[in-house]
Amino acid sequence: MKRYLKFSILLTTLIGLVYAQSSVQGTVTDASGNPLSGANVVVDGTTVGAAAAADGSYRIDIGPGTIGGQTVALTASYIGHSSQTVNVDVPLTGSVTQNF
Repeated sequence: MKRYLKFSILLTTLIGLVYAQSSVQGTVTDASGNPLSGANVVVDGTTVGAAAAADGSYRIDIGPGTIGGQTVALTASYIGHSSQTVNVDVPLTGSVTQNF
C-alpha cells in the first residue's frame, strides 16, 4: 500500500509537470492609451502568437516543452503604427504580463 501511494504521488507530479503551461498576456494600446484591436503579438522566430481582442488584450499560451523558462523577443505590430519588440522572461508555469 505504501509503495502504491508513493508511485501515485510520483505519477501525479510527473503528469502535472508534463502538462504545465505558461502564458504571456497584456494589452496593446496606441500612444494615447486607446486599445489596438487586432494587433498581432508574436514570439519572434516562431509561429506562436495571438491577435489582440477589441479591448486590446491578448494572451499567448505556451505549451509545455517549448519556450517556457526562456527569454524570448516578443513583437507587437499593427498597420499604421511602428512595431515594438521587447525581451520577455517566459516562466515555466504561470503567466507574465507584457503591455505594449
